[in-house]
Amino acid sequence: MFEKAAALLGADPAKCRAYEDGESGLESAWRANMHVVDVRAMAGYPLSEGLKVAMEEQRAKRDWSQAI
Repeated sequence: MFEKAAALLGADPAKCRAYEDGESGLESAWRANMHVVDVRAMAGYPLSEGLKVAMEEQRAKRDWSQAI
């Protein structure tokens, strides 16, 4: 999806930034060679305590990127 969007815009994916709040979206943008921003980590993003725990568990299990 991210590669297709960049192609439609005529943009180099490596010069694009993707803002995502889902694990699959983060991975997809990263695999498209885009700079990825996990908006769930931004100040003020509404996360319940349960979602914070789940997010940390997902981050610890990532095998696709250590850079995020």
